[in-house]
Amino acid sequence: MNFKCFLMTITVTLLFSCGGGGSQKDAPTPPINDNTTGEVGLAPDNIERTIFEMIVDTKSGQELGDKLPVISNKLTQEYIYDNLFYLYSDNYADWSYRGRTVYQKSGDEANVSLTLDDSNTLYDIQYIFTEETAGNWKGTFNDGLSELTGTFTTKPVPWAEQHEFLGTIVDEQGIYSNNTQVTYQYKVYLPENYAQSTLDFPVIYSTDGQKGVDEQLAHTVQTMQKDIIVVAITEGPKNRRSTDYLYPGSTAYLDFLALELIPLVESQYRINSSQRTIFGYSYGGVFIRHALINEANRPLFQNFIASDGPYFAQDSVYRGLEERAYTTDSLKNRKLYLSGATSYDGFSSSVNTFKSTLENYNLQGFTIYQESFDVTHGQIVLPTVRGALPLLFP
Repeated sequence: MNFKCFLMTITVTLLFSCGGGGSQKDAPTPPINDNTTGEVGLAPDNIERTIFEMIVDTKSGQELGDKLPVISNKLTQEYIYDNLFYLYSDNYADWSYRGRTVYQKSGDEANVSLTLDDSNTLYDIQYIFTEETAGNWKGTFNDGLSELTGTFTTKPVPWAEQHEFLGTIVDEQGIYSNNTQVTYQYKVYLPENYAQSTLDFPVIYSTDGQKGVDEQLAHTVQTMQKDIIVVAITEGPKNRRSTDYLYPGSTAYLDFLALELIPLVESQYRINSSQRTIFGYSYGGVFIRHALINEANRPLFQNFIASDGPYFAQDSVYRGLEERAYTTDSLKNRKLYLSGATSYDGFSSSVNTFKSTLENYNLQGFTIYQESFDVTHGQIVLPTVRGALPLLFP
């Protein structure tokens, strides 16, 4: 079974328990704007999960400003959810521009106000549809200091299994673990430049390969033009993740990674063993907590990405393990990226508490990045991978 077909056969739930998670495809997505007035016109009722590819014909203003990507003739705007959009350009692929939107429809016109999260800088864009998926646009940026105009076309934001990859997707393979007594499937994404190169590549090991997390990682790696291998491990039998990602089962799972999976994978592909990253979502984020503790005595990873983990789970147990394991230099030269979802079912407050706990250990040379997103628990993976990669792989 190939990489994409495997993901398309996975059935996931629409509702998420504290560790259950879900794919980006099935996450609840409130509309950007409830245009239920019945007004006719070519402009859509909402632009959620829509990509606007915008050709720039004219520019005005003294400068585009620090908060607008450097461009030559193309901007791309992705409207994901109500409180999340991404802006990037033909010359700037880091996807670091995100914020909140207000959308209004008026006949053939779609008017969008965008506020950048990191600066409260305001952009206003007017799309005038001349057909269902194309038209003209004009926008003022940087609080009105710059103005751009041009033409646009639209297309839907692809779901995980619909991404087109320039690199190589290796068909899934199985591995039986003597440590956990479980058979797992793992899948590999090789970047476009892998075949033409003789170099060793950084690698991201991702848990929850059955949820499309790996597709989001691989697509972001490709779009950001990063030469990184992605290895995704499925959870094994159904609901096995609640054993493998939480203590004490996570001890055997770490042994599986260190003694079985990683040596196998790195014998098959050219991987830089000093540039390993581990990614975990939800209960997988709690697993990252144990992986950090493990690092004190058995170094495996350079970077750690933890997405909306419920860190209240077994908190007293992990604190005891941390207090016994950590010394000042335990995580020297390591980096951790933490994300939290602030919507109704997210764990951002738990993420905040975990970050404070780590800071209290006074770990020297250990870098912690933290970002919060106004999305649900089930929507957090996409902004996590887009936020983490520019920071961990500049």
